[in-house]
Amino acid sequence: MYWEAVLTLAGEQGIGSALYYPLRFLRDPLGLAVPAPVLEALKPGVVTRGLFPAERLALRSQALTVWAERAVKFFLIDDWAERVKALGTFYRYRVRRRPGSGK
Repeated sequence: MYWEAVLTLAGEQGIGSALYYPLRFLRDPLGLAVPAPVLEALKPGVVTRGLFPAERLALRSQALTVWAERAVKFFLIDDWAERVKALGTFYRYRVRRRPGSGK
């Protein structure tokens, strides 16, 4: 019943990817009792899993750079429409406002 509430919340809030990675890392090395069907339901798509460097992030020895932190946040967005929106916002506020960008 608890895990059903977690899945419901993840779906409502669009945070499945953001929950998947921490739960997976807590389950595998620490033995947290996360049911396999829960992880399967939260699992991001194949493109996101292929591009998201989860193991490198979990095992890093230093803080993330600003750009790496932004990339991580981008891949934790569940919906592709929201990712496109985030890219548009990034372009508007970071690229167009640079000196010499033609604005």
